[in-house]
Amino acid sequence: MFDQWTLKKKLALTFAAILVIMGALISVALVNTGKLLETVRWSTHTYHVMQQSEKMLLDMVNIETGLRGFVASGDEKFLDPFKQGQQGFSVAFNEARKLTSDNAAQQARLDKLMANHKQFMEVANSLSTLRRDVTAGKGSQEDLFKEFAAAKDKAAMDAFRSGVAEFHKAEADLLEMRSASLASTASVTTNTLMFGGLVLLVVTGLLGFGLTSSVMRQLGGEPAVAMNAVKTLEGGDLTAHIALQAGDSTSLMAALAAMRDSLARVVANVRGGAEGVETASAEIAQGNNDLSARTEQQASALEETAASMELSDEARTWTAHCEKLAEHTDDDGIVCLPSVRGEPAAHDRLLKLLIAAWETVQPGSWKPAVLDKLLADADWAGKGMDTWLREKFFEQHAKRFHHRPFIWHVWDGLKDGFAALINYHKLDTKNLERLIHTYLGDWIRQQEGGVRDGVD
Repeated sequence: MFDQWTLKKKLALTFAAILVIMGALISVALVNTGKLLETVRWSTHTYHVMQQSEKMLLDMVNIETGLRGFVASGDEKFLDPFKQGQQGFSVAFNEARKLTSDNAAQQARLDKLMANHKQFMEVANSLSTLRRDVTAGKGSQEDLFKEFAAAKDKAAMDAFRSGVAEFHKAEADLLEMRSASLASTASVTTNTLMFGGLVLLVVTGLLGFGLTSSVMRQLGGEPAVAMNAVKTLEGGDLTAHIALQAGDSTSLMAALAAMRDSLARVVANVRGGAEGVETASAEIAQGNNDLSARTEQQASALEETAASMELSDEARTWTAHCEKLAEHTDDDGIVCLPSVRGEPAAHDRLLKLLIAAWETVQPGSWKPAVLDKLLADADWAGKGMDTWLREKFFEQHAKRFHHRPFIWHVWDGLKDGFAALINYHKLDTKNLERLIHTYLGDWIRQQEGGVRDGVD
């Protein structure tokens, strides 16, 4: 069945199979790469959240250290880490809340941490007030030590540490899950590419072997051998040996051998009939001489008849009309759509020709409505003749002449670019050089001048 397919179909099947497998491998790789990138993004996100939890704990430690230093000494400079810790905690807490906005459980843990923080700050503010009263002589040292010995600040700090540890552990568990997912996706991607590559290698090898074998069976031998056999037959040697494989009757080499045998029989038949042709040729030559004499007589009679013929009045009138329009003809068969080399734009030249044609046949008959009707008949109603020439003329011209146009449309594809209509019958080397170096060259110089002058 495979041998009966055309070479085009075999090649298409082979490359299609390879492309399908490659496409599947690339698709899997792209999907898994996307998953890997997404997992890495979330892992980075988790690290950022854990970093914020560590910053919150560090800031709380600074607050605690500053408080205890102030309570012990009464020196206001010990409150610097206390104040800095408050600012840092606020920033870290807000960032953690924003990063975990999609995690309700972590949001609840943050609420609990904020409650512990506020509890600690109430105790801290109370101790700070007592310390200032003692320093100012408004309170006793015993009351301060009694309040500090109650360890309310430690209890609030311990509760905060416990909450931070719980918050940090939740993020660590998420990070472990995402690391496992990352490793799994990487493993799947590696295995897919590995085994897929092996499948691609095997399929490519099998298809290549099958295609080569099928083509060789159809040729019946190496292409170079087949080409030499063709050249031998082309040279007129009908006795050359063409080697065939055993049982081969359908290959190209078998067909060449059959053609050689057939040509040999034809040549033999031609040689056998050559003598009969030679005899008949003499008789035909005599008949041709008689026919030549009669043909000369008929030619003389036709010349006399043609001389006596006259054009009708209507034909002479139309001929005269056409002669009046000769000034609108183009000398080189190249009409540029934009104004180039001092020549008017193509639509202006065509409009002048139409007006002249109408006025020549019937003076006063041209009206703007005539142009509107012509454009409407050309399926271009409400649009200009310049856009019709650029976008519609060639399509209608090719259709009119059954896709064998004699007017070619050269266009760079830009609405304000270069375009020209060229008479195919006048396109020779000289006019091609004129199109490139004269018309297109002038148009390019116009564009360069516009750029220098700042024209958009």
